[in-house]
Amino acid sequence: MTPEVTDAERLEAVERERREQALRQTVQHEPRHLDALIELAMLCFETGRRHEAVGFFEQAVALAPRDAILRCNFGNALAATGRPEAALLQFHEAILGDPRLALAHYQHGNALRDLGRDHEAVAAYGLAIGLDPRLASAERQLALLLRRLGENDEAAAAYRRALAIEPDRPVVHFNLGNLLREQGHLEEAAVSYRAALRLRPGFAGAACNLGSVCLAQGRFAEAEALYKRALAADSKLADAARNLTQALELQGKLGPAISAGESLVALVENEVPAWVRLGRLYQRHGKPIQALAALRRALTLAPADLPALLALMPVLSALERSEEAIAAGRRALAIDPNNGAAASGLWMLLRRACRWREAEALAARVASLTDAALAENTLPDQTPAAFLLASMDGPKLRRLAQAWSATSLSFPSKPGSAGLRRRPLDHKTDRALRIGYLVAAGASDLPLIADLCRHHDSSRIEPILFVHADGGAGSPALPEGSVDLSALRPDMAAQHLADEAIDILVLSDATPASAAMAIAARRPASLQVAWPGFPGTSGADFIDYALADAIVAPPQQASHWSEAICRLPEVYRPILVGEEPTGEPPDREREGLPPDRLILAALHPPERIEPALFRLWTELLGALPNTMLWLSAAEPLMVVELKRQAAERGIEPQRLRFAALRSPFSRRQRVALADLVLDSFPANDLALTEDALAMAVPVVTLRGRHFASRASASLLTAAGAPELVAEDLEAYRQIVLGLARDPNLLAAVKARLLQARSRAPLFDRTRFLRHLEQAYGRMWRHYLSGRAPEAIEIVPAIEVQA
Repeated sequence: MTPEVTDAERLEAVERERREQALRQTVQHEPRHLDALIELAMLCFETGRRHEAVGFFEQAVALAPRDAILRCNFGNALAATGRPEAALLQFHEAILGDPRLALAHYQHGNALRDLGRDHEAVAAYGLAIGLDPRLASAERQLALLLRRLGENDEAAAAYRRALAIEPDRPVVHFNLGNLLREQGHLEEAAVSYRAALRLRPGFAGAACNLGSVCLAQGRFAEAEALYKRALAADSKLADAARNLTQALELQGKLGPAISAGESLVALVENEVPAWVRLGRLYQRHGKPIQALAALRRALTLAPADLPALLALMPVLSALERSEEAIAAGRRALAIDPNNGAAASGLWMLLRRACRWREAEALAARVASLTDAALAENTLPDQTPAAFLLASMDGPKLRRLAQAWSATSLSFPSKPGSAGLRRRPLDHKTDRALRIGYLVAAGASDLPLIADLCRHHDSSRIEPILFVHADGGAGSPALPEGSVDLSALRPDMAAQHLADEAIDILVLSDATPASAAMAIAARRPASLQVAWPGFPGTSGADFIDYALADAIVAPPQQASHWSEAICRLPEVYRPILVGEEPTGEPPDREREGLPPDRLILAALHPPERIEPALFRLWTELLGALPNTMLWLSAAEPLMVVELKRQAAERGIEPQRLRFAALRSPFSRRQRVALADLVLDSFPANDLALTEDALAMAVPVVTLRGRHFASRASASLLTAAGAPELVAEDLEAYRQIVLGLARDPNLLAAVKARLLQARSRAPLFDRTRFLRHLEQAYGRMWRHYLSGRAPEAIEIVPAIEVQA
């Protein structure tokens, strides 16, 4: 404040004190001097001496009981001293004195509002406005009251009338924006917030709430900028820090999101959800130790907080503290026995620990909760990928996949292609088709698809490999010539694909609600195809076809798919053998395997192992004294549990060997040390089957009723070894026993698999590409005819092209 202003204020105070003394002398000598009493009352009221003001007003009213303005001022003083009933009486008397005084009706409404008599207050404000349509304060108070009563349309109209009278009030624009946002009128709300910010650029609340509108509309970058603007104006605005964390997370900016989350917990150090979100962010960013600390803090504040316990389970599992993770799951389920996330999460932890008895007891509850969610059209907590581990119910998988694809993608409402700029469709049938392959960075299928892109017939196919973020913290090297979409939001990635005029977009991962599906849901291409990843239907109406073969997707299962099936002949995916690795080869001794034993490899993730299958494996060990079972050590509790179960069945625990998690050798090099691979069921371990067949190691598999349980059968058949496919557990047993007991037979099968690498369809990339290109051509011609997608059967190539 400048010295001149200070001096002016000092002079004003001196003058006010002098005037008050003069008024007091007047009243002392003339107690009935009305003007002096009124002026003295007003002076006391304005300087905060409201009880004293009440006394002077009371004397004045006694002298002029019909003065309506005086009654209004007296009422205001009474209301300010906490006497609303007495104030109401004065406003009522003012109205009797002058029924057309709008101010009296307005203040009467204020008193009724303060007494909780809302409907009467609304009527009073209406009378005031009727008498003075320019009374903006009455409109503002009416709007606030109508909003409290839930009459939102009327409240919005009152706000707009107030702004028509006084358009330069930022708070009124802000309040109108809040009301419109609550009603779901986001664009109108944004207009109001922007008006408030034009009038008051540093209005932190308006910037924050405008950011929330942008966040709800999926405009995450704009939301981020607005939250930062709000925090620049008010660094302690927790809502802005909280929402900034979310906006950054939705853009995949995990590092900045963590920084924002850390700032938030510094502001609201006892807010449990803030600590839980920070813990989840740390976990997503590959920082489980920090995640654990954040979640421990949340549980210190609220020991029974269910979201904190649910977030804690995967963190403890990642830290190999599986026993604690299971305990957290049990606590969560005890808090809410009907919580699907707790039941599904605990079930998966128990599966990974191979504690099958408890897992089976929980499976019925998981199934019941999933059925209930599907019946209520809500999103089940059980994921389609988890469902495939223990069930072959194709119709239910379709319903589950549809629920996940419809409700858990990263945009507020399903956008379709309306928001994309698109080039005109080129209907020429003699041109090369532009095929976009959309693959996650670090995906196991990336090398295969990159290789296919390099070898497509350029006269028929113009392939483009697009690599998107996979949600991990790392940034793996990308194949040469690929297009990196990892820094783009789903809507921006979709627009990029549309700009490239992709005819057919092929998703390597059509897992419901995956990152690729969030892009594909915006329909960036004319046709969209699932291949080769998720072993089942995507459940999405924006995926037109799934590439498969007659083994993994037989025609009689068409109703299990939301996509039309395009069946490739011989096999739905090839295996690339690649160059022989250089350097020192692995040996059994370095891998902890005896050189003179028959090694049965079951190097599966523990959740894929079914109890009936493990029981069969131990029976095989009992029948084959010279064998050892080679398992993965991916889960510490699994090691202990499987050794215990083996001992219970009379098998020495040392006959179970567990592969080290880290090795200088590739998976394929290591699996070549095995004599025979035992496949998992009902979810086949396709990656292990591919590695084994690439190294000419026989795989025994069990064929089930759905894609996930038939994938290995497809590969083995295309490798020329259909005799390794069993139709039931007894056949599985007999195939293994036959190979293990006849070294010559086992050697012959290995030799045949080795020869297959140069002649079988499974390893013939050129032949597979001709089939794949034929499939793309058939799909495209069908699309140009204007017909809906329908089943397509591709005829095998007559000759293998060199």
